[in-house]
Amino acid sequence: AGREFDLALVADLAGATDGLDDLLESGLLVEVAPGRGAFRHPLIRDAIYSDMSWARRRLLHRQMAERLQGDGAPPLAIARHWLAAHEPEHVRWAYLAASQQACAIHAYRDAAEAAHQALNLWPNGVDEAQRLDVLDQFAQCAQLSGQLSEAARAWREVAEGRRHAGDARGYALAERQLANVAEMQGHWETAL
Repeated sequence: AGREFDLALVADLAGATDGLDDLLESGLLVEVAPGRGAFRHPLIRDAIYSDMSWARRRLLHRQMAERLQGDGAPPLAIARHWLAAHEPEHVRWAYLAASQQACAIHAYRDAAEAAHQALNLWPNGVDEAQRLDVLDQFAQCAQLSGQLSEAARAWREVAEGRRHAGDARGYALAERQLANVAEMQGHWETAL
């Protein structure tokens, strides 16, 4: 989570402002801008956080993720809260949204990283066709951001998955992309 936060949002999730008022008055929490708070030191934040029960922490992260999602917050911020709430399915979808958002603005390295995170959370044998589509997106973004060895690895897996699924056109497209990456790496025989 970030260093700054919306005081009204936290008070709303907590159901009261008493605790925030106490923290502000004691100086442990400071108002860095109107309606924005931050802990004076990360150790204070960590101590308060660790003092909560694990169930309460998960519930707060779940509520925060739902609230941020409803407010249209950036997908990576949402993903961090779903992760802390131990909701892997929601985390995966948030990372996918972050990847698509980053790709749309040509932030290919960020898009590749988010897609990679989503793929790491993908359950084995679940919706393999969609997983291959995400792996394809990861490969494209990795290639466009200069991560050629990662792109090649992903294109090989996409090609194999498409071949195994009987998708001849998808297999051929993945092989073409793999050849492009091999050419960019100067591996001419592999490219041919």
